[in-house]
Amino acid sequence: MIRWELFLDWDVHDVLETPHADTLQVVFRGDPDPAAWRAHLTAAGFPEPIIGQPADAAIETGPAAA
Repeated sequence: MIRWELFLDWDVHDVLETPHADTLQVVFRGDPDPAAWRAHLTAAGFPEPIIGQPADAAIETGPAAA
């Protein structure tokens, strides 16, 4: 359900599971918009998420990332 709420943002391309039960990875185009993601989720009735970037996250940019 969280996945579909995040797809309301046209720049979100995918929402992936991670090895951590309480963590998702958001694949997006352009600049991240955590405020909009948080607003979509809380408006849908989900608890306010903690949005951050894990220390081991990789951010890909450029044509290969598309």
